[in-house]
Amino acid sequence: MKLNQLKPLSEDSYPDNLGIMEMFKFYQLASSEQKKQMKSLINKKDFKRCWDLLTKVTGIKLEPVT
Repeated sequence: MKLNQLKPLSEDSYPDNLGIMEMFKFYQLASSEQKKQMKSLINKKDFKRCWDLLTKVTGIKLEPVT
């Protein structure tokens, strides 16, 4: 994949895959309770709520892929 082919970060582009860099940032900023909550959501495979928690903690904005 070439750099100009990269798409914006989007819940639609990663429906069940939480990005490594995004998770790294999350674990740097999250409280112990938020980390436990994330682990629980991942175990339940509730990736919609994982993305919601990740964006809340990190401030990363998701954009629709066009």
